[in-house]
Amino acid sequence: MIRIICGNELYLIQTKLSEILKEYSEEDIITYDGSLKEFNILNVIDECNIPNLFSDKKIVLVKNPLFLSSKQTLDDSQSKQLINYAKNPSDNELIFYGDIEIDKRKKINKELQNLAQYIICNKLNYQEFANHIKSSIKTNKINISSAAINYLIDNLPNDLANFHQELTKLILYGDYIDIEDVKKLIDIPLDNDVFNLTNAIIEKNINKAFKKWEDLKKLKQEPIGIALIIANQFRFMYQVRYLMDLGYNEDEIARHLKAHPYRVSLTCKNVWSIKRHQLLKILAKLAKLDQGFKNGTIDRNIGLDKFMIEIMR
Repeated sequence: MIRIICGNELYLIQTKLSEILKEYSEEDIITYDGSLKEFNILNVIDECNIPNLFSDKKIVLVKNPLFLSSKQTLDDSQSKQLINYAKNPSDNELIFYGDIEIDKRKKINKELQNLAQYIICNKLNYQEFANHIKSSIKTNKINISSAAINYLIDNLPNDLANFHQELTKLILYGDYIDIEDVKKLIDIPLDNDVFNLTNAIIEKNINKAFKKWEDLKKLKQEPIGIALIIANQFRFMYQVRYLMDLGYNEDEIARHLKAHPYRVSLTCKNVWSIKRHQLLKILAKLAKLDQGFKNGTIDRNIGLDKFMIEIMR
């Protein structure tokens, strides 16, 4: 059997691979790295054709099979030999796996499509990620408030490995967890806090914006670093606004930008009333702010405060 387990959600890939490898002992697992210069698919085929002398099963793993993506390719001779093997495989199992994007346009994938089992493990969408969080909390019998669960869903990055690390903290915490407990326990990416700050700036909500800025100051974040992340957020807003103008809906924008659907949904609402040229003006001001921080012409202690007031007035 030949299986291809690829996608951009490494946690799902590793989970699926672990399930398969339970059937094999360590000495029955042979691994190749498809990203190395010296990698040769013919060595893999030869290994697959060699019977296992010590047991009935052997599995050959090829991690990072870049030749299935747009990054690399096999020569014609190697491609033909792989396809020929796939048409008449040995009893040993062959698995290609890794955090790569399968290029469906490539001839090798078109031919393997009917000869191998493709298991695509991509990032969950917003609803799937939310359901996974709820299901994991229920499975582990964690006593937690609905508000705390919603906070997790809206603030955690769409990364299952990261979520399961945070889940361990929740499991070990105690009898009952509310939203304030979650805020103390869970590591929320700095980008999320800055994202909330930029949303407040666009909404021209001065109190909310400066409350978020004060919270960031308590984390001892440098203004120059925050300004850079704010610029990235406004650049994201510009991209969303541009795609909105082209007629893309929220789901299409999330897929195109490979962004969290919740983040896209909030951004769509916030940029609806602002034009692209206005966002470009803000980005230009941020570029001047960054330059001023670096050459010392703008005071780092008040520069960002002045920028926010200027934008929101």
